[in-house]
Amino acid sequence: MLKKLVIICLLVLTIFAFSMRYVSNPAFSLDQNNVFGAQYGTYFGGIYGWVTNFGLYYNEVQDNMTGRFYLLASKDSTQNINEVGYAISGGNDTNYWGGDFKLVNYSDSATSMFLINVGLGFGGKIFDNVILGAFLEDFSVYSQYPGQLFKGNVGVDLTADFNVFDFYSSFNYIKQEYFKFDLGGSFDFDFISFGGYWSPEYYNKVGAFINKVRGFVLLKIGAFKVNVRGFYSFDNVSSSISNLIMNYENHPYGYDVIIEVKF
Repeated sequence: MLKKLVIICLLVLTIFAFSMRYVSNPAFSLDQNNVFGAQYGTYFGGIYGWVTNFGLYYNEVQDNMTGRFYLLASKDSTQNINEVGYAISGGNDTNYWGGDFKLVNYSDSATSMFLINVGLGFGGKIFDNVILGAFLEDFSVYSQYPGQLFKGNVGVDLTADFNVFDFYSSFNYIKQEYFKFDLGGSFDFDFISFGGYWSPEYYNKVGAFINKVRGFVLLKIGAFKVNVRGFYSFDNVSSSISNLIMNYENHPYGYDVIIEVKF
């Protein structure tokens, strides 16, 4: 009974704990299975109202490489973002790599603009169960949007895999706008996985520190997976703290639900 109560408490705590502008190393971002997935999410509050997201993707594994074709749409009261992209990753027992290419359309009531963004990541084992990675993600090689050209997310991450438990930490510089940290861990069992992370952000241009937590709960039911991700900010983010497209950072809490079917 006590074990069940602890698990239920962890589920409740981690369901509201996912960072809005999700940043990951392209070398580790793809599930190594043939799957079809659908994603829906809402980020509440913010100076432009709620943000809603909807996405579809398809994973295919072949010759130790995983490819993903994906579509993602995001909308708030004044802005729209539509993305179409392809990601690929591969590796062996000690080294890992990944890349990403996507076409982004941004529109509001006055204009419509296009961006071409790319990503590239690497990782390698430095000990038997410790992986160190570095990456450049969502880097704009073409942009009609002012101030976005040659801006991307730069990061390093460290993962310690202890079978059931994984420790994870990362340090990221987002679009030359702010620094983002992640520190936490996750548990992985046959039918359920869950994790929680401390994810503070420091906005160097305005001198603001935003204290956030993020996390996930993943249920595995046969060929189906249901992943609930959420985030929560302990600090006031009611005013604009970044000049990034759609300003995901300016929302105090929200969630994503992802449903996958494995083939």
